[in-house]
Amino acid sequence: MAENERTRKTVAITLRDSWTTTAVSPGDVAHISDLPHHKDEPSSSRDPPGQHTMSDDNASALLIVHPDHLLSATTVADSFDCIRKAVLQDRIKATGETSKPMVYGKILHEVFQQALSANQWDTAFLADVVTRTVQSHVEGLWELGMRDTVLATEEVTAKMGELAAWARIFVAKRPSEVSIVDDKQGEKVWMSVSKLIAVEEHVWSPRYGLKGNIDATVQSTVVDHPDEPAKKVVAPFEVKTGRTTQSPTHRAQTALYTLLLSDRYDVAVKAGILYYLESSTMSRIAPSALEIRQMVQQRNRLAAYIHRAKHPRPVEEQSDVPVMRSQEIEDSGLPAMLNDPFKCGRCYAQQSCFTYHAMVENGTSDSAGMIDDGKKNHSLVWSEAVGHLALSVKDRSTANALKTWFAKWDKLLTFEESEMSRYRKELWTMTSTEREAIGRCFGGLVLSQDLSSTASAVTQTVVDGIEGSGGRINRYAYVLKRALPTPGTSFAEGTQLTLGEPVVVSSERGQWALANGYVIAATKNDITVAVDRRLGNARQRLGGFDETGNHALQGIMTVGEEFSGAFTSSSASEVLYRLDKDEFSNGLALVRNNLVTLMSSHPIHTIVRQQIVLNGQPTFTTPSQLPTLPPSQLGDMNEDQRAAVSKVLSAQDYALILGMPGTGKTTTIAHIIRALLADNKTILLTSFTHTAVDNILLKLRHIAPPNSILRLGVPAKINQEVQNFCLLAATPRKSIEEIEQAYMGCRIVATTCMGTNHALFHRRAFDVCIVDEASQITFPTALGPLLLARKFVLVGDHYQLPPLVQNRAALEGGLDVSLFRQLSEEHPEAVATLGKQYRMCEDIMSLSNTLIYDGQLRCGNEEVARRTLVVGDMAGLQDLHRDAPTVCGSHCWLADVLAPSRKVVYANTDPIGVPASESLTSGKNITNAVEATLSVHLVLGLLRLGVPGRNIGVITLYRSQVALIRHVFKTAGIGPEVEIDSADRFQGRGKECVILSMVRSNEQGVVGELLRDWRRVNVAFTRAKSKLVVLGSRRTLVNNELLARFLGLVDERGWVVNLPRTAGEGHGFGFGSQATGTAPVPESTPSPTKRSGTRRQVSGSPCKIVPGGTSTRILQPSVSAGNRSPAKGGDTTRRGLRVPGKVVTGHSTIMRKGKAGALKEQLAMEIFEDLTADDF
Repeated sequence: MAENERTRKTVAITLRDSWTTTAVSPGDVAHISDLPHHKDEPSSSRDPPGQHTMSDDNASALLIVHPDHLLSATTVADSFDCIRKAVLQDRIKATGETSKPMVYGKILHEVFQQALSANQWDTAFLADVVTRTVQSHVEGLWELGMRDTVLATEEVTAKMGELAAWARIFVAKRPSEVSIVDDKQGEKVWMSVSKLIAVEEHVWSPRYGLKGNIDATVQSTVVDHPDEPAKKVVAPFEVKTGRTTQSPTHRAQTALYTLLLSDRYDVAVKAGILYYLESSTMSRIAPSALEIRQMVQQRNRLAAYIHRAKHPRPVEEQSDVPVMRSQEIEDSGLPAMLNDPFKCGRCYAQQSCFTYHAMVENGTSDSAGMIDDGKKNHSLVWSEAVGHLALSVKDRSTANALKTWFAKWDKLLTFEESEMSRYRKELWTMTSTEREAIGRCFGGLVLSQDLSSTASAVTQTVVDGIEGSGGRINRYAYVLKRALPTPGTSFAEGTQLTLGEPVVVSSERGQWALANGYVIAATKNDITVAVDRRLGNARQRLGGFDETGNHALQGIMTVGEEFSGAFTSSSASEVLYRLDKDEFSNGLALVRNNLVTLMSSHPIHTIVRQQIVLNGQPTFTTPSQLPTLPPSQLGDMNEDQRAAVSKVLSAQDYALILGMPGTGKTTTIAHIIRALLADNKTILLTSFTHTAVDNILLKLRHIAPPNSILRLGVPAKINQEVQNFCLLAATPRKSIEEIEQAYMGCRIVATTCMGTNHALFHRRAFDVCIVDEASQITFPTALGPLLLARKFVLVGDHYQLPPLVQNRAALEGGLDVSLFRQLSEEHPEAVATLGKQYRMCEDIMSLSNTLIYDGQLRCGNEEVARRTLVVGDMAGLQDLHRDAPTVCGSHCWLADVLAPSRKVVYANTDPIGVPASESLTSGKNITNAVEATLSVHLVLGLLRLGVPGRNIGVITLYRSQVALIRHVFKTAGIGPEVEIDSADRFQGRGKECVILSMVRSNEQGVVGELLRDWRRVNVAFTRAKSKLVVLGSRRTLVNNELLARFLGLVDERGWVVNLPRTAGEGHGFGFGSQATGTAPVPESTPSPTKRSGTRRQVSGSPCKIVPGGTSTRILQPSVSAGNRSPAKGGDTTRRGLRVPGKVVTGHSTIMRKGKAGALKEQLAMEIFEDLTADDF
């Protein structure tokens, strides 16, 4: 039994014939979709209403299980050989060295695509394309150890004769007598490629749970019989450059591409083309309904394994639901071993497969099937992979420690991974309007400007994104704007699509992932993205289009027409786009690979494993005299900084630097790097964010030797000043010699912790790795850079923000315990503490010094200790009372709070009464309208006193309160120079004056998860330099231990101001508390922690409701797939559209929860969402 997600009605799904082994469980999501080839054929038995039958009947629909797991067609095809390998490929992103077939394959693909796009096959043109394409892949050739491009050019050129001969026969308007290709069951057909529609087309299909990169989408002209007319049909064209021919995997991959193109173009694509360049053979792959069904069922099996691995069932449920044979998995969450020593012995996934079998499944060489026979000692392959871990020795303590550690962190990553998946499916289960409301999308966009025409690469042959650029993500740049002006909105504020954020460009009509890229600029009125594929109207249907025999589509090359290299139709601007945050780029597959790599036999990995897994004792030599260096822009070091540099230089294994707020961690790191350079060391510099990396590099601008710093990463994410003095890995280089000099000749390589999969790390290791923000990085993530150096230095402060963890089980299991924190607590002797701070005045410093740091913080000098907010004449505030003399009376609370002599003020909101209570806005987010209004008055007062807006910051721990304050500030006319953000966003920075809104205020004294996190509170308390104003409810905050101590401290020192009942009214600003009523937060209701007769109800609506009352289906039909003309006025109900498949969610009676339980769970989740919000 299942529930239709749109109608909420229960439906019955009957599985018959080959469908009976489908792995489904209560709670699974499934999608019912027609076979595109046979959707118009009558079924042998029509299902009654409310019932669906899956059978082997040709006209039977397909059941897609876990459709939100988009599996690549290549992965599904490979899984027929070994499903365990396919699951590993999805879960682990290995960073192994490249190979000659891989590099040459990329080169040959691009040569073919460029030649086909231009329809030029003469020797001179092909020679020029080969030269330029090989040139663009010099990095890959460098990885192979080549010294120049001569050999590669010769070997690729040698294949051009076969390619040109193939083109003379098969690239034509109509097939000739010799244009014969193999068809199914040994038959032959006449076929030619008459049009190129798209190159390297990237397709996501939630309809079939598939994705893929199709080498070329072509219009093929096919003649099945000499007496029949020719048909012009869309087909995927798959190019294989290796020697293998007639591979079942290749055929399955091509067949699955027909499903993807059927979905993309909204037409039945019945066959694909498989071309082997090496042998110049070509086949037409026309899968039958039976073959499609078998491949979809294999895709379902694979999706079930992956889902089970990412979402392990709770123990209490496992005994209630029988497990089918197709659902059985190992403790690792992986399918069982293949037990084929010959295949396993040469498998590319061998290292990760054997590691999981040994570490999590307690496997041996025998259970892995690696048993010696008379021909080969297969057990040696197992020993080379995991034998060094000594898992089979009598002393089991080390083996057990390794297994326990590995299993723990793998499980925690699995929990976190399960949380990521809920964001992924938002792309197609939520409209762009809904996702834009939560800051993860911009919808209703049109192309405003194509910046690609200004790029130098356009002088080359431009082929739908193939410029011989080696597949770079930022080949094309576009400016997008809203199709219809929307007052009050901005592309630069209130969104997660910030500068450098990875994005997915789709059409508003259901064509997903037309391009992937990054945000490179954003203003109020437009947003600029750099993407990997050309946007435009290549998919427009032309006159005479017929679904049965004439798939007339706009293309980028038509045989017989002059090649233009661009889309010519003027209607491209009519395509409506949506820009989504790329929820598929979380990188956990790369992080999981760090666990596998740590278990390898590499000498560096062995040392790191001993230190951090087996708790080895760090060692230090006797501190020596620090090197005498000439004066620099960094200035002199204080005693704490000198001790930190000395600690690093004397460390044999690792050193830890605890940098408390304002103590100059960045400057200290720069001093450390300077000393290491003087000692002739090579350095890998990493951090959690690009901003942190660049802040350190800016300190090194005039210190590091010229051309000694190589910066990895996408240019859109790198500070422009850094780009001016650092070598950029993204800069195209013309020769292998240039790459060798840049990659191997630099002294410092700088990147984020997620950037360690770059090619150069296969060729070199470093003397020292420095990780900044180490206390904010999860343990498995931090491993990546540590495995590349002989010694490491972690810099952080585990008394400030921990790693961001979004899954509650992962949080409770300790994923938020950073390696920095673990080592600091286990080995305090390895820690050098920076205690002299240069940010906060003494009063502000005393808060965290008393509450958190146990007196270790010290002001760097008297000037810092006495720092005072510089304001104009305080009498200027009296002018504000002319229009509201009765509000303040003889004593003005605003003047009292803003007095520069009061450097710390706790403004108690309790006297205001009920209006100062928190609310649930939009039915789910916690806000406090009065505190937002008070923040406005305080900031307007500061501005009136002459404090520059850039020196003022407003901080709150709740993202919903950030949005509310931004809105009321805009209403009050306060400009963006006054920064409003979360504590997370403010870490590492300070402002002269900070206003902190604590938000929580309720009769029951519930403080909430965010305020109970003392580390976030510590960050909030330590951002202000000369004045800190805290707005909050005493009766609520006193119920938390840390905040109660804070209240006692401010009471003791006379830093409390009890606000009057009328606070927030008057002051001549023309802005009172009632102004918050205009905020975009409707349905404000009392918090559930208040005594109120209103209880929030869990929504059960079957549809998503968008403004205007339009009901929108969960899975949108692709109205303009193949670009049918979009309906005017945004009408998505136009006749003739395909009907989307049904989305169903399985359930059983044992899975149901009561309303009270559901409400409690939802409320807990909403609070947790605030805790783990979108601050990164």
